[in-house]
Amino acid sequence: MAKREEFSFSEILHTTNSSYSISNDLAQTIWMFAQATDTYNKAFEKKLAMAHSKITPSEWVTLRLILSAPGPASLTDISRFLSIAIQSVSQLLNKLEKRGLIKRVRSKDDKRMVKIYITEKGFELLKEITPFTYDFIKNTSGTLSESEIKSLYAISRKIRDRCLKMLGLDPSGSDVVLDRLANMISDTPSRTKK
Repeated sequence: MAKREEFSFSEILHTTNSSYSISNDLAQTIWMFAQATDTYNKAFEKKLAMAHSKITPSEWVTLRLILSAPGPASLTDISRFLSIAIQSVSQLLNKLEKRGLIKRVRSKDDKRMVKIYITEKGFELLKEITPFTYDFIKNTSGTLSESEIKSLYAISRKIRDRCLKMLGLDPSGSDVVLDRLANMISDTPSRTKK
């Protein structure tokens, strides 16, 4: 058997005239951020499954987003918030509509526009699983101080904004939707249901 050549990552970083290097702290922090996000989503999905909701985190967020809209929600709102293409949003909405959790209605004025409403069944599902989701959020962030939460928000926002710009997207579009969701937590007026 032929002897395997030894390879080193440092050879990749120093193959050109430039040296590509970042600090170990930055490399570990970025990896930890990605790992924390991934494991958070997996744990949240498991929590939702334990609630017997048969709903994914993306579906839960979409229902919350539709509920937070001051009127009917739009495909653009959902696309901006989830940072996914309109086509992917349409597929997600198809699943929710088949289950009777939302209703889509074409605008009478502009047939290209689709208004999205939460149904009574979707509203009842959110009522049922909200205690599980809030419990999860409190348990996963319970060890963070108020200043750590603010720092985490500021850092996450910087990373999100930079990535959105790299994708050619305007971060302010996502902020509008984020603000609506934040206001929904402390806001109790009735929402538009169809």
